[in-house]
Amino acid sequence: MLSGILREKTDRWIAHKRREKLERAYAQGYAKGYAKRQKLWQDWNQRRLECEARGDPFNKPPPFLD
Repeated sequence: MLSGILREKTDRWIAHKRREKLERAYAQGYAKGYAKRQKLWQDWNQRRLECEARGDPFNKPPPFLD
């Protein structure tokens, strides 16, 4: 039982540290790459939806996943 409590506390501490690291990285601008990829996907999907609405075929491949 004690080991379960310690494991739970350790897991919470690790999750907290990972969250802090992500927040620091975001603050330092590392999230710009994510925003750029998100924009690529949004643009691709918008073109796909427009073609679908017009009834045109859309055979462009989606942006690569990193």
